[in-house]
Amino acid sequence: MCQMPYEQNLGNLGAKVKAETTGVLAEMYGILELSTHTVFNLQHESKSQLNHKALLLLNVAHAQCKVFHVEQALVTCIAHEYELMAKLYKYKVGSSKARVH
Repeated sequence: MCQMPYEQNLGNLGAKVKAETTGVLAEMYGILELSTHTVFNLQHESKSQLNHKALLLLNVAHAQCKVFHVEQALVTCIAHEYELMAKLYKYKVGSSKARVH
C-alpha cells in the first residue's frame, strides 16, 4: 500500500525522536560520569564549591529532561495534526466522488 507523505513524515519523526532520546540518555550518562570524576578529582575544593558544581549539574540534567518532555509533546501534536489532515483528505475524496456521481 502506498504511504501518504504525512505517514512517511510521521515515521521519520519517530525515528528522529528515538535517535534524540538515545542521545539525551547518552548525555545524561556522560553528566553522571563527569560528576563522579569531578567529585573524586576535586576533593581539595571546598564543600560550597562542590555543592555549587553539583547544583549546576543537576540543573543541566533537569533542563535536558524538560527538553525531552517538550519534544515528546511536540511529536504527539504533530502526529495528531497528521491524523487530522488524513481525515480531511479522506473527506475531500469522499465529497469529490459524490460530485462526480
